[in-house]
Amino acid sequence: MEVLEVLKFPRVTFLSTSIKEIDSKLEITGNLTFHGVKKEISFEANRENTKEEIIITGTFPVKLTDYNIERPSLLMVPVEDEMKISFNILFQNS
Repeated sequence: MEVLEVLKFPRVTFLSTSIKEIDSKLEITGNLTFHGVKKEISFEANRENTKEEIIITGTFPVKLTDYNIERPSLLMVPVEDEMKISFNILFQNS
């Protein structure tokens, strides 16, 4: 929480600008705002349809230095610059 300055930057947001369906996968492009920095990103997501719901899941990489986040150290060794953000979105059919 301290490294990400969550009191100063409490939200991570993503706003899609393009979603393309290719078989059961989605190709998603949009703007990720993280630590006060907005960048366009693209990634793939999995889509699963049932009668009751649509489930979209995926993971995408984020480089801490791209978002002006100082990499913390453990025993004087900085952590990896890249971390992965995973998501699971559930839409229920009416």
